[in-house]
Amino acid sequence: MLEDRLGALAKLPWRFLLIVAAPTMLVAIYYLFIAAPLYVSTAEYVIHTKDADAATAGIGSMLSSVGLSASDQQVEAYEVQDYILSRNMTENLARTAGLRDILGRPEGDIGFKYPWPFFKDNIENLYQAYQRFVTVSYDLQTGISTLTVVAFRPADSQRLAASLLSRSEDWINVVNQRSLDDAVAQSQRQVDDAEAQVVAAQTALTTYRSGSRLIDPDKSADSDLQVIQQLQTQEATLKAQRAALAESAPQSPQLAVLDKQIAAFAAQAQAEQTRTAGQASSLAPEVARFEKLTLDRDLANKNMGLALEGLEAARLDARRQQLFLDRIVNPTLPDKAIEPQRFYLIFLTFVACLAAYAIVTLIASGLREHRQH
Repeated sequence: MLEDRLGALAKLPWRFLLIVAAPTMLVAIYYLFIAAPLYVSTAEYVIHTKDADAATAGIGSMLSSVGLSASDQQVEAYEVQDYILSRNMTENLARTAGLRDILGRPEGDIGFKYPWPFFKDNIENLYQAYQRFVTVSYDLQTGISTLTVVAFRPADSQRLAASLLSRSEDWINVVNQRSLDDAVAQSQRQVDDAEAQVVAAQTALTTYRSGSRLIDPDKSADSDLQVIQQLQTQEATLKAQRAALAESAPQSPQLAVLDKQIAAFAAQAQAEQTRTAGQASSLAPEVARFEKLTLDRDLANKNMGLALEGLEAARLDARRQQLFLDRIVNPTLPDKAIEPQRFYLIFLTFVACLAAYAIVTLIASGLREHRQH
């Protein structure tokens, strides 16, 4: 019976044996007897803004409420995906998470684990091997990214997936902080300039007060005006008394006394007016200078307030635009190895080789017919 099978095999065309039978046999031997079982841990996450609701941030129909357009979400999701699959992530995991040990477990097969036979243990080869163990896919319809990690041990796949998510969150936080710093830098410079103007205006006002020994020239001028008004009122009262006395007793010696009092009050009022506004050293120029310094200080304080409002608005706007990684499904702990799909891969190899054999056969037949003609 065995001789009959060998005879039937020998009757097969050599092309079929070379293109179909031999590759399929090699693949079958590898997957059935050599390939180690792989445990798969999956996690799902979505990129959303700070104000977005975590439960709906990834639903494509609700992207407008998230404050992020579909194209923006795709860009951010692919950036996180690139970081997860990057060389930097590989180096990070190698330093802190024992990536070499996870990818090179003793129970792994030589065709999949790290390093391959005759390959050196270096970062470049580790990075190439890392691509075989970690994949990230993005669903354009829902906006959800799926992280898939395979390993030779269940705990390894879960731990590696958790490390990837944790480091991705840290990376997003760093990017957000950098974006926040860039967004508020200009506003902060405006605040600093406004603060310098406030300090300069207040210093000028303080220096003026120290030099003139006047806390508030406005109030001093008001006080002087009240004195002048009192003197003028008193002068007017005395003039009225003198007029009445002169009419009733023109020869009264009291008239001379009243004239002296009226002259004294008039002279005093004139002196106060001169001191307040009639000379270069009077209060009027001091009041004008004080009002200018006060106006400069008030304008500086107003600019300071506007600059602070602009800074706060810039911060709020930057924070609204910040992105966060929200875990929808935490990394799973597999209890059964589902990879590799041995028989499916063997069948797929057979179909591919059979298609290649058919193509080669058709080409050979065509060439043969061409030669005959």
